[in-house]
Amino acid sequence: MNLSETQQFILENRWKVFLALGFFILVILAIAALIQKQRESTISEEEKLPPLAVQTDTGSVIGQPDLSKLPSLDVPSTLSTYTASPLDISFTAAEAQGIAARFGITANFRQTGFEGESRIYSFSQGEETVAMTSQPRDLRYIQVGFSFSSAAVKGTLYDASTAAQKALAFTEEKELPTSNLVLSAVRYLNAEGELSAEVTDPAQAHLAEVSFARTLNGREVWGETIVDTAARVIFHRAGKGVLLNFKFMDKNITQLGEAALRPLGEAANSLREEGLVISLRPVRPDSEVILDTLNLTAFTPELVKLAYLLPRDSAYLHPVYIFEGNGQTPEGEVRAIVIVSAIQPRYVRGGE
Repeated sequence: MNLSETQQFILENRWKVFLALGFFILVILAIAALIQKQRESTISEEEKLPPLAVQTDTGSVIGQPDLSKLPSLDVPSTLSTYTASPLDISFTAAEAQGIAARFGITANFRQTGFEGESRIYSFSQGEETVAMTSQPRDLRYIQVGFSFSSAAVKGTLYDASTAAQKALAFTEEKELPTSNLVLSAVRYLNAEGELSAEVTDPAQAHLAEVSFARTLNGREVWGETIVDTAARVIFHRAGKGVLLNFKFMDKNITQLGEAALRPLGEAANSLREEGLVISLRPVRPDSEVILDTLNLTAFTPELVKLAYLLPRDSAYLHPVYIFEGNGQTPEGEVRAIVIVSAIQPRYVRGGE
């Protein structure tokens, strides 16, 4: 068959040629899609995360959650996962004394702990105390008894924006590293001794609580509880900082892999089956409620964020959805925080 005959054959059978070519392309695309699906479904056990769990006490959402106030959230399809290993960094007594001096407190030095173990260095002066854990490094400054005396303090609490600025400045004044801190929340507390109610009206509050988180991959890194944050500062009405908690990032963070995320709606619908209640606070200023349980009989999330959770002594950072809103317990109304795993089950050991 010469060239002209070939051209004539193609011309006469062009639709068959096009169909054959189209079929060939579809086969190639199907094979490529199958290979890609097999790659995605083949996840080594080393790349998977352990099931979401924390060491502190948690509760459950017993009642059906009300999702009518849940805002939308821009969620990526995947998120990097990470491991965390401890760094061999610790405070010496001399370093602890230097940090305490930044607070103007150098008297009544005490050291507890044994050689080769984590030690606690403490300093006190009047009503103020600074205590540091040597490893992992943790700092706590407190005006002793502030929760009992705050109701009698005169003045006006900072608004949220000012409280955040003042808290960051207070932390920087003590020469603590703040470059990787982001504002996580400003909350107002009505303190009655050991009981603290979380209120929305600053006029009803005695204290302003500012929490900062560290960031990883553009997401906040949370600890197990509402107070287990990278930095936490509390002010009373006269504008004095009466508490500063600061946790040093003594971890080496290494990327483990990529995990596909669950849609927000799916995670929200699993609050009852999978949600872990990590924080409850009464909401009435005059509340004398002592919470005997962390279980919620009702929950209406109003805020949600995608973050990483780093449980205590864990080697993994777990992507989670953090839901916050009002809820109900047998003892009364509360402000609650509930977490749900954000990754698809096949990326969890023992999952699908």
